[in-house]
Amino acid sequence: LDAQDFLVRYLPVDEIWTIGPERLMIGDHRPVWNVVVEGFGVHMRGSFRAATTPRTFWDELHPGRPQSERQRDAELSRADLQRAVRQHFARMASI
Repeated sequence: LDAQDFLVRYLPVDEIWTIGPERLMIGDHRPVWNVVVEGFGVHMRGSFRAATTPRTFWDELHPGRPQSERQRDAELSRADLQRAVRQHFARMASI
């Protein structure tokens, strides 16, 4: 990926006002990590029960986080997730 492939916009606000603009931007732009590939974050879901918790979609597509290796397979296969990502971008391109 090249830096030219990305666009960044900033909206400096006091912390109390961050939730509204965040929800608005997610609703308008529908980023793939909020719509299709959930699990992009620093905290492992269900860390106290890793063996019974499915791997997040993010970790299924982007292996390597040590904590996710202890989890069982995600509820969708890597191929299914890749297909869902392609479909998401195709839908977003047609809007």
